[in-house]
Amino acid sequence: MARITTVEFPVFSDIIVHVELTNDFDKTLSKYPCIEHMTGNNEDCEAMTVYGHSGCVIFMFLKPNVSVGTIAHESWHAIRAMFESIGVEIENETVAYHLGYLVNKVFRFVRGKK
Repeated sequence: MARITTVEFPVFSDIIVHVELTNDFDKTLSKYPCIEHMTGNNEDCEAMTVYGHSGCVIFMFLKPNVSVGTIAHESWHAIRAMFESIGVEIENETVAYHLGYLVNKVFRFVRGKK
C-alpha cells in the first residue's frame, strides 16, 4: 500500500509536490492521467520525479527504503521544475533554502515523522 503526502511552499503556494512511497512505479503512475504515459520500464527505478502538464503538481515517487541521497537528488529535480515553471531564477541561496525545505519534509515523511 502506498503512502502519500504533499508538500507546499510558503512562498510559492501555487506549486505542490506530491510525494508517494511505492514499490510499483508503473501501477502508481497509471493512477494519474496526466503522467500515466510514463509507465513502462520502471521496475528497476529507486525513485523518479515527473511533472504534471498543469505545472502546478510535481510528482515524486520513492521506494519505501529510499536513501537520503536519493531524496536530495529527486528534490533537486522538483525544485528545478518548480523554479522553471514559475520563472524564478536559479540562484544560490533561493535554491538552497527551498531544496533544504523539501528534503527535510520528504525525509521526515519517509521516516514516519511528518
